[in-house]
Amino acid sequence: MQAKQLVVAGTLVSTVAAAPLGCGSLDAHTGTPGTLATVQGGLSDPSGYEVHDDVRVAAVWLNVDDTGYSVSEDLPVQPLFPSSFVVRLDGPPPAAALAVPRGLDVPIAIGAVVAYEDLNGNGKLDLVSGDAGAFIDRIVGANENLYILYIGGPVPPQATQNAVGTPTPGYNLIQALSCDPQQQGTTTTGQGSSSGAGSGSGAGTEAAAPSEAGVAADEGGADPDASLAGCTPPLPEWLPMTTPYDLTVSSDPKVNQIMCQNGVSAATSSSGTGSGPWIVGTQGAPPGGYPSPTDPGLTCQGSTGYVYQHCVTVQQGVCGPSTTNCTSIQVGLGGTSTPPGWPCP
Repeated sequence: MQAKQLVVAGTLVSTVAAAPLGCGSLDAHTGTPGTLATVQGGLSDPSGYEVHDDVRVAAVWLNVDDTGYSVSEDLPVQPLFPSSFVVRLDGPPPAAALAVPRGLDVPIAIGAVVAYEDLNGNGKLDLVSGDAGAFIDRIVGANENLYILYIGGPVPPQATQNAVGTPTPGYNLIQALSCDPQQQGTTTTGQGSSSGAGSGSGAGTEAAAPSEAGVAADEGGADPDASLAGCTPPLPEWLPMTTPYDLTVSSDPKVNQIMCQNGVSAATSSSGTGSGPWIVGTQGAPPGGYPSPTDPGLTCQGSTGYVYQHCVTVQQGVCGPSTTNCTSIQVGLGGTSTPPGWPCP
């Protein structure tokens, strides 16, 4: 899901920063020693993707000053996992995850709960740098719609300007759904739905994923790409901590990009070459043959010609920028009869 968790950060920060928060610490209840909050959920596997018995649960925290995930935190899990799990948050997020964004007077942190396999056996989820050639561990379950947001101070009513519901000091859950043009006019307010596949994610979905990486949502919670698609996603919604934080198993390799320490690079480059016109009447079938009528790279120009474009995207490392190379060819019948396999009606 190239982790929609990465792209939703802009929306979540603007949600909390809708008005300056007052200075202060957690209130008397949430600031006392002991459990500050509890996260409960389960790991579902509708795809049948193989998950080993040594799956662990971690929170991956986004430091909003660095615009990238900066730290992971393993969470103690009760023995019922993976069919269900309960984790206790006995203190604030790690210090490296806390930051005071512009416009706020208190620290916040944004995190996502994930299930992962500790492949190197060191007892923690290992994040990787931007130039890493491979991931160290493997994330097997995520939720592309649900996040933890920690507020290290009192929250004024104005903080609900760009979201539905009201957050509280300390730990909160917030749901950020993707835009679905076929479901315009529907609402999720009050539903508390937290299901989401870990792929576009994703997890994923996508999100987000969330490519969703590096795309900042605006202050109203809208996804610019979604607006271009003719639909507007619902506003983020604050949910009670009792909302199930369910994780969905995913085999999509993009879900592992949650482990990119400073996010997935949004830098891209592209190049392209073209050839043609290729005349079937004098040259025969084009190199590689005729494309499928359903190939997304095919553009028919009536029934006697077409343009076909084929693009290949290569990413530099598992978290680095990507390069897209495209080739195109223009093909025409040239007065000959339609040959077998001709893609345009």
